[in-house]
Amino acid sequence: MKNKKGIILIFVLMTLTTFSLLGLGLSFRARIENRLSQYFTAEYENLYLAKSRLNRIMIKIAQDNNNYDSFGEDWAKKESIDFEEEGSLKIVTEDEDGKLDINTVTNEWLNNLFFTSKTLIDRIVKNRPFLVEEEMFYLIDSDEKFFSAKEKSSLLKLVTTQNHDKMNINTIREEVLYSMPGLSRSTADAILSLRRNEAINNLEVLKNVAGVTIDEYQTLNKILKTTSNFYTVRIQIDDRKNRMNKSFRITLKKDLEAKTVKVIRWLEQ
Repeated sequence: MKNKKGIILIFVLMTLTTFSLLGLGLSFRARIENRLSQYFTAEYENLYLAKSRLNRIMIKIAQDNNNYDSFGEDWAKKESIDFEEEGSLKIVTEDEDGKLDINTVTNEWLNNLFFTSKTLIDRIVKNRPFLVEEEMFYLIDSDEKFFSAKEKSSLLKLVTTQNHDKMNINTIREEVLYSMPGLSRSTADAILSLRRNEAINNLEVLKNVAGVTIDEYQTLNKILKTTSNFYTVRIQIDDRKNRMNKSFRITLKKDLEAKTVKVIRWLEQ
């Protein structure tokens, strides 16, 4: 009788232990599912916030119907919003037509811009076209140190992988302009000085700029324009409430004739 009672007691204890472990497992699973639910909800909220802000920028770009694009226009203004305890939002809109297209640029121009690394230039030319600008740094071997992280960040602001025929004279980066083959530094300085005063809406004004030769004007006329077709919007969300950081990089293409803007690339981290 005592043995039977002992066996029953052991069975009861094992059953209670099993149910306890099962309860703990279900409780743990419920917590995990609740956290996942909160995570996906936060992801959706941040995505909706990014899309809503992006739509506003796309409208600004589409409604910009003058014959020039410059950093002084409404679409180029940086946005920074602090939601206090909820988090913050930062938006920067870049003009891709102010950058050098590494997929189509001549070797000479690329060499003038990346003069510090002949090896990297050769690899860029050999391996292009690239889908994203960062790909060019994947060509660097692990034992090579051509650029620091800071230098890479600076160079990425000068180049693009978007297909465009010409660059915008109002937004072309200074380093890109100075490295342009066949252009003197004094002419580059004159162009930068000219656009600081007001946006250039016609390349014909370059004919009247002192020091610009006929050959330089012809070169500029082949390479430059006054409007833009490609833009990149960078959205940084610091979601302090959900302890989450989200980065969005969206590339837009503007149809100047139809006055429409569409998303052609969406990257997020």
